[in-house]
Amino acid sequence: MDVCELSYVNDSIVQRFVNRCNRSIQYWNDGIYTLEDLPEGFDDNFIKLDNAIIQPAYEAYEAATAYGYASENQMLYTANGVV
Repeated sequence: MDVCELSYVNDSIVQRFVNRCNRSIQYWNDGIYTLEDLPEGFDDNFIKLDNAIIQPAYEAYEAATAYGYASENQMLYTANGVV
């Protein structure tokens, strides 16, 4: 799979990234969000979703919608003059 002409990005790196993303989505669909949820023998190379990540993102979304924005991204874009 020729993905990119950059010398530091090769097919192996892209494939590992895609595998990790797919594994993460599968685990989330199965209710596996942290290492504590992971059954023995499963691959621990996935994107963990714990409160350290989710709570600040949720709070940013809540703040943005309270100010009338559709999302935190819209609020940030507007604040930075992108919109």
